[in-house]
Amino acid sequence: MSNGANEQVDKKPSEMKKEDLPKTRAFQDKFTRTFLTSTKEVKEGYYSFESKSKKYTMSFPSGGQIPQTDYERNEDSYEFIYGEVEYKSNSIGIIRLMYDESTTNSSVNMELSSLKRKVKSEKNFNKREFDKNEIYWMPIGQGKNSYTYAGYAHPKNGSGSIELIYSEDCNNYGKLCENFSAKSAQKHFEDILLSIKFQYKEKGN
Repeated sequence: MSNGANEQVDKKPSEMKKEDLPKTRAFQDKFTRTFLTSTKEVKEGYYSFESKSKKYTMSFPSGGQIPQTDYERNEDSYEFIYGEVEYKSNSIGIIRLMYDESTTNSSVNMELSSLKRKVKSEKNFNKREFDKNEIYWMPIGQGKNSYTYAGYAHPKNGSGSIELIYSEDCNNYGKLCENFSAKSAQKHFEDILLSIKFQYKEKGN
């Protein structure tokens, strides 16, 4: 049996014709798809994303889009990504992600205090270890039809960190949202935060 279809799927998105790419918002946007490494979903509704700094990868929503005018990068040491996500449920998610290469394990408490000031919260972060990362997160806002979360990730044995502020609401041009709740919004937030993998050399290597 011919494996031509598999060969097509295994091509890098940059090598494929637009008409052969998935008909999703992420792939149909010219700038957003430059971050995506494969047309195969890593899990339902998410693609593999590699930062232009080459310092981390993560899962990115298929309904997401990164406006080029809202993207910032300082060589490989700093990167800011603003993304807008349209979910099938009709809710809208906003991703604000910042990568900083200069942070170390010893500066975590200072970075978390800075993030708390940024989001104007006095709450304590929840902490968990996941894969090779230490993860901090907390809910920071809840409205009638909106939920916001703050997260912070850094490698247990390396430098660099990511701040993630994620919000989701149902104000989508008056469309009725289906199964929209704090639980579903938090899952979307965690799907991104917990998928982060830093690209670094461990100490001693």
